[in-house]
Amino acid sequence: MPRLSSRARDNLKSSQFAGPGRSFPIPDKAHARLAIGAATRSERAGNISKATAQRIQSRARAKLNNRSSRKGSSR
Repeated sequence: MPRLSSRARDNLKSSQFAGPGRSFPIPDKAHARLAIGAATRSERAGNISKATAQRIQSRARAKLNNRSSRKGSSR
């Protein structure tokens, strides 16, 4: 599991979060993959609505499909 310190999380831009209130951080692809699963679990537990879960998953998938965020990519 990727580590994200409190200081690093505090320094992230708001656009690097998939959920409301700076929840579900997605600074990299590993965190984006975790956000997809966490959103599903949170919805099933009744902590977030289906619409919120879909929004989080959509933002996380966009991060995964963003070619410019790939490390070492020559594209």
